[in-house]
Amino acid sequence: MNIVVLICFASCFLFFNKGAAFAPSASFLYKSQWRLQPQKSSLIAIAQSPSHNSVDKTMMEEIRDAVGLTEAELKRIVSRVPQINKYNATESKVCVSKLKSRLSLSDIEFKKKIVLRLPQYLGYDFDSDIEPSLTRLQDALRMTDGELKSLVLKCPQIIGLDYSNNIEPRIRAIIEEGKNDGLEDENDGIAAARARILEKPASLNLPVRGATSKTGA
Repeated sequence: MNIVVLICFASCFLFFNKGAAFAPSASFLYKSQWRLQPQKSSLIAIAQSPSHNSVDKTMMEEIRDAVGLTEAELKRIVSRVPQINKYNATESKVCVSKLKSRLSLSDIEFKKKIVLRLPQYLGYDFDSDIEPSLTRLQDALRMTDGELKSLVLKCPQIIGLDYSNNIEPRIRAIIEEGKNDGLEDENDGIAAARARILEKPASLNLPVRGATSKTGA
């Protein structure tokens, strides 16, 4: 009987010791919880990150914001010139910035006098399509910056036209008309032509480049 009790006692002792060896300690539980916490936080951070919920602007929205167009104005010009949907927003914004700077145009002047009248200009390259002809025009008529700005605002189709093919022949024709009126001196002829063109830009009888866009020209 004593031997049986002793064996039972020994078995219980070994059982409880083994259980203690495999039982997780308080320190182990704490460390495990600490290690899992950053993973949970990372998932929450990703879920709440603005980049996952934001939507990139479309090209047309970027052009709209660069020019200051309303949604209604944007829809109107796209309906007139559908090619605008294919314009590169980055290139358009560069052209907008350079043209406004060249002519000292306000945001309202640029939008109302140029873009809303002939939105295809947003598809031009300023350095190759606009600036060379503007400079030659200004030099030919000996205009001030203010006079050039005034002419462009009255006759925006002059932007983007080739000077040699579209503009210069009309200026020469107007100067020749002045000579027929007795203005033989070159300076007087240029001054008279400048005054006439500034007063009545329609006298240049200029076309609208391509009627749609650079790519369609």
